[in-house]
Amino acid sequence: MQNSNLKDAASDEGMDKVLLVGVLVKDSARWLDAVLANVEAYRGLFKQYECLIVDGNSMDDTWARCEVWCSKDQTRRSCKRHPGGLARGPSLVQARTMVLDHFKHKFGENVYMLLLDGDSVNGKPIDMQGFQSCFKYKDWAAMFANQPSKYYDVWALRSEECPDDYQIPIHLRLETWKSREPYIEKLQKRKDPSLGLLPGKSAFGGAGIYNTKFIDVERDGYSCYQYVSLDSTRQIMLPVCEHVPFHKSMVGRGARLFINCEWLINDHE
Repeated sequence: MQNSNLKDAASDEGMDKVLLVGVLVKDSARWLDAVLANVEAYRGLFKQYECLIVDGNSMDDTWARCEVWCSKDQTRRSCKRHPGGLARGPSLVQARTMVLDHFKHKFGENVYMLLLDGDSVNGKPIDMQGFQSCFKYKDWAAMFANQPSKYYDVWALRSEECPDDYQIPIHLRLETWKSREPYIEKLQKRKDPSLGLLPGKSAFGGAGIYNTKFIDVERDGYSCYQYVSLDSTRQIMLPVCEHVPFHKSMVGRGARLFINCEWLINDHE
């Protein structure tokens, strides 16, 4: 377990905190009821909350259903759409930036931002006890969820076992997807909940909660591109998971990020 270097949070601190929830959806109708039920479950643990849903130009009835849900509590729920026509990476950057811009003026002490993907990973009831275990600790900047059977989101992962983007050798034609499979399977090995907190420089896995006092809204931002050095004089621009630059900026200032293996959400379908 990697918990020993974190101090226990004060036992009387409780959940007297504010929660800001950002949910990204796109053609999410089959999971939407469960995702929104989970939002309600999370918010029940906090003193105050607000939720923003960003729809990525859904072609099913996701948008209409989000509007209905938000209309039932307009002071705390809202939904926005962003234009279609963008590739997946720029589209995610735009959507996550919309969430950040919407909430950033509320960041501060005892304010937490929970980001959820509105798909299968949040499409079943969540183990709230696992989520609450995040608050056994203090001095963390972000905690990310785990899955019960297979840790799928290695695209966002930067850790001791995955120090860099696993796709770089493929982009540079040094390996193929087939030859890279054993390494990917190793990274996606199930993370037992008994492991506790696993430190890293980036992760996500469909859900992450941020202590907003560690976010610098002037410096921390999303991007879907990175520069990779070919040699001492040449660089090439390659795709990157949008979470990685955001987390890199936070970690550069000393922020501490963890996968919380106890916080189990659903397996990715």
